[in-house]
Amino acid sequence: MLRLSDLLPDHLKKKLATEARKNVPQREQGPRQGHHERRHHRDTPVIPIPDFVAIDVETTGLDFAKDRVIEVGAVKFIAGKAADEYSTFINPGVPIPEHITDLTSITDQDVAAAPPFSAIADRLLAFVGDLPLCGHQIDFDLTFLNKELERAGKKPLRKQNLDTVLLSKIILESGRRYSLKSVSQTLDVT
Repeated sequence: MLRLSDLLPDHLKKKLATEARKNVPQREQGPRQGHHERRHHRDTPVIPIPDFVAIDVETTGLDFAKDRVIEVGAVKFIAGKAADEYSTFINPGVPIPEHITDLTSITDQDVAAAPPFSAIADRLLAFVGDLPLCGHQIDFDLTFLNKELERAGKKPLRKQNLDTVLLSKIILESGRRYSLKSVSQTLDVT
């Protein structure tokens, strides 16, 4: 699958890395406890951003062969701005393990009246359309979505994907943590 670096020419990759490093807080500033100031971002991005769909799934576990999707959330970005969103609980047809409820706050009661994945598959595919998918460790999400699509008798998503973990590794200093929370804090983005 294509990655973000495949979508951008070399001169834009360099410019992206330079711009991103400018916005990273300096280490000597220390922790930002209680820091609530938000940066004012330009209306027009320095580098043109391709249209894409940011997607995230929650599941009953980590084994795509036996575990099931319990929630899908997606936001369509057009011209660098959120243009539409789609979100739904999914009834997995199996109980949600307690440790997953502790992690996600999603309970069996939340998904009891939700549709099965097969009932939302066409709507999700239509929402995504031909746009690339973006996510933090996107391969995890795509593996689960494609397994659910297979169970529903649908074709898998074979799209370009943008992995924000990979992007973080390109932009940020090595040796940093690349969890979504850590990257968000480093870049001062909610």
